[in-house]
Amino acid sequence: MTAEIKSAKDWLNRRFNFYQELEADKRTLEKLENLVNSAVGNYTPREGSTDADKARQRHEDLLADYSEQLETIERKEAEYRGVTETTRKAIAELSKSTYRAIAIDRYINCLKWKDIARVEHISEQHLYKLHGEMLREMAEILRRGTYFD
Repeated sequence: MTAEIKSAKDWLNRRFNFYQELEADKRTLEKLENLVNSAVGNYTPREGSTDADKARQRHEDLLADYSEQLETIERKEAEYRGVTETTRKAIAELSKSTYRAIAIDRYINCLKWKDIARVEHISEQHLYKLHGEMLREMAEILRRGTYFD
């Protein structure tokens, strides 16, 4: 695999990598939400428990963290939509419908190779050959286009 073809593959994969990070951020938000909700129960001091003012302050701090995380996710989701749109535009320039189908299934739909082979009704070995051809063409598209972020 030449450096240019590897670069094209990395460019196509950036969307999936971005998606994984976005999902991790969403899990962090969910964890913060659970902490915010559980902190509410600590407002009223029980015998021998923490001070209500400290509990309120902790809750406010958690709400601030939650708000920041939510803003981060909203910003990243907008960026992710842009990355997806750019990737789709580049894929649309591929000359063969088979190349476009493979690229969409792999780099947009995130399907596994065996699943792509099954839906395309071809062997995995032939799929890898077509994928290599598609990557060579994508490298050319990226070389002449304005797709690099």
